[in-house]
Amino acid sequence: MKSAQNIILALAATAIAGSASGAVLISSVGAGSGYVENGLGDFRSTSVAKSFDVDGNDEYGTEGTFFLGNGTLGNNQGWNAGGGNHVSTGATWVTSYDPGAQFASISNQNATTYGPFDDPALSGITVANRGNTAIAVAVGGGVGNWAEVMTFTVDATVPATFRIGILSGTQGTADGRWDPTGLRLSVDGDPATERLGLALTSGSTPGWVFFDVDMNGETSGTFSIEGQNRLAGQGTAISGIVFDVIPEPSSVALLGLGCLALLGRRRR
Repeated sequence: MKSAQNIILALAATAIAGSASGAVLISSVGAGSGYVENGLGDFRSTSVAKSFDVDGNDEYGTEGTFFLGNGTLGNNQGWNAGGGNHVSTGATWVTSYDPGAQFASISNQNATTYGPFDDPALSGITVANRGNTAIAVAVGGGVGNWAEVMTFTVDATVPATFRIGILSGTQGTADGRWDPTGLRLSVDGDPATERLGLALTSGSTPGWVFFDVDMNGETSGTFSIEGQNRLAGQGTAISGIVFDVIPEPSSVALLGLGCLALLGRRRR
């Protein structure tokens, strides 16, 4: 019984310690090579089971979404072309979405060319595909080199823990010229967490990579999304990102268990 009480108290102490400020922690979700959710275009349709759903509703992007372009401006557009008509919902704690250091252009096409995947502005049992889609392209060096596609900045209202999904592999070219072989996420210039060995998703088959973020007490930060080049003289591209809040164990509940354990010990 004493060892059980010690475990409960240790868990409670860990919960309290977890509120202390420190470096942001980023981890890659899933294991093995290739995209985690290869081909899952129905990311907003709750009728399709989601392997890495964290909030129990079988929908990615419950907390928020950000998708590039509005699909009507053609190829080789600047980040703010047409007034920056990107599709952004929720995630009010993200204060800005900006082009990365190697960002080259945004290209807009129909869903047959770039996609298909659910309309990120909608949700429901079965969501219609986005009619006009886009990719943000970054160019940087030869095979295996990393190129920063975009960044996003969070403020003090950011959830303590959240999951970010990055949608890529939607361009559909058979040689995979914009389809990354790896994706990685970092914050404020810290070492990046990588997901390597991504398969070629030719035929406009969307591929997802997910990262979990623990703010670890930090209240701000600028995150960088980079892709690894598949071909020489080409680059890497993504279509958008989604956010979901990771439920946290209740510190209060753990402390309550600890107090009950101590009371039981006193009575004995």
